[in-house]
Amino acid sequence: MRSRSTRVFVLLTHFVAFSASLAQTPPPAKQQEKPKPQTETFWHRVLRVSGIAASPSTLKGPGDEVEHGQIWVAEIAAGGTRKLTDGGGFRSPVFMPGGKDVLALKGTYVVRVSFPSGKVTNLYAVNGIRKLVGFNRDDPDQVLALVMADDSSGHPEVAFLSVSGGKLAPLSYDPSSSEDRHMLEHLSAWDRDYGETSVYINQQTKPGMAGTLSWTDVFLKKGSSTPIDVSNCDGVNCGQPSLSPDGKLLAFVRADDD
Repeated sequence: MRSRSTRVFVLLTHFVAFSASLAQTPPPAKQQEKPKPQTETFWHRVLRVSGIAASPSTLKGPGDEVEHGQIWVAEIAAGGTRKLTDGGGFRSPVFMPGGKDVLALKGTYVVRVSFPSGKVTNLYAVNGIRKLVGFNRDDPDQVLALVMADDSSGHPEVAFLSVSGGKLAPLSYDPSSSEDRHMLEHLSAWDRDYGETSVYINQQTKPGMAGTLSWTDVFLKKGSSTPIDVSNCDGVNCGQPSLSPDGKLLAFVRADDD
């Protein structure tokens, strides 16, 4: 009888110890679900990769009539300008990352202009290319560009152009979105914000023999300081400005003589 009682006591002791161990073991933690990645909008992606604007403008500057011409470079600190190219027909210059060379368009060709020599190298032709906007900060081989659409919508296409290969990678946007349309208008214009520095086109006038002479100049403004006329084109339309990555140089186009 005592032996049976002993066995029962031992079994009860093991059961209590096992139950206590279960009570002390915390339940497995629930795995937290990873947040679903948000789709980046066209508007936000352009701002992020280009670094050229704090907000899109809905107005085009008065210098949009400058279609092509010679590329000039202004040295911001020294206050002087120099002609970079000998011939005309250039448009849409942008500084290349990590240097002072300029990427630009001439006809259907994408060209590289060496600084300070002005040597022009034709890289390749891209049909329908309208404008170079700025380099992709995520990939220095890509430059944001506007290209004529293949359809009859009248809307330009936005794409990344591979500088090394000449291939276009379209960047989709929603034509029905007001934000996307405003950003597209801003990309088509020439006013640009680079952090606290902005560059833009402004109309200038002076009296002439045949009346009032008007033209457009390129202005640069840093923070709350007074804007500076950096092109000083004095009677010739200038526009299409682009600031170098270090902020020391500004390229612009001086219109071809008629």
